Amino acid sequence: DLGFMWFCTLDGVNRYDGYQFVNYYNQRDNSFSLSNNSANAILCGYNNEIWVATRNGLSKYDYNTERFTAFCHDKNNPSSISNNEINCLALSKSGNIWVGTSNGGVNLYDKKKKSFSHIMHNPEGSYSIASNNITALCEDNKGNLWVGTNNDGLDYVEVKSGKVSHIKLSANKAIHKLYNHIRCIYQDQYGYIWIGTNNGLVRFDAQN
Repeated sequence: DLGFMWFCTLDGVNRYDGYQFVNYYNQRDNSFSLSNNSANAILCGYNNEIWVATRNGLSKYDYNTERFTAFCHDKNNPSSISNNEINCLALSKSGNIWVGTSNGGVNLYDKKKKSFSHIMHNPEGSYSIASNNITALCEDNKGNLWVGTNNDGLDYVEVKSGKVSHIKLSANKAIHKLYNHIRCIYQDQYGYIWIGTNNGLVRFDAQN
């Protein structure tokens, strides 16, 4: 809303106002700096919050103080983020933040409770997400979550019930396997789900 453009790179985060760049980096002696210089994704939340997914935690930028707040895994706190290596972010309609991690499944940060809940792969359960290595997230217009994984395809999570369905992008098994590495997910104005994979783009009709 403030008109800035933000860029995440392997060497910090850059903010551009149309004239010049401001660069943000991790500083070892500054706990209010970016949590890690390797930034994988960036998200603008409500109230101009800037959320940055890094390889060592989640960072939230405050325009008023120009400081970052870091959210990192704490083995003694089950309500902390489940894994520090974060691949992707998505905004929920409630303003909470969906977080996809490399080995900790999906996290949802509740801003009111200031805590994380987790959706994890259960190797002994047939109705859990397919993998804990999450590469793409998208909350649809019904408030449910589409989850892309590194090499295990696409899942659909009905958020209220917690029910998980694995989505086949092709009836042909050989072709379906080609689309197992999901890179990005987007829902358009007509309700179609667009899925970017390592082997091309797929349009999925979620209504049918």
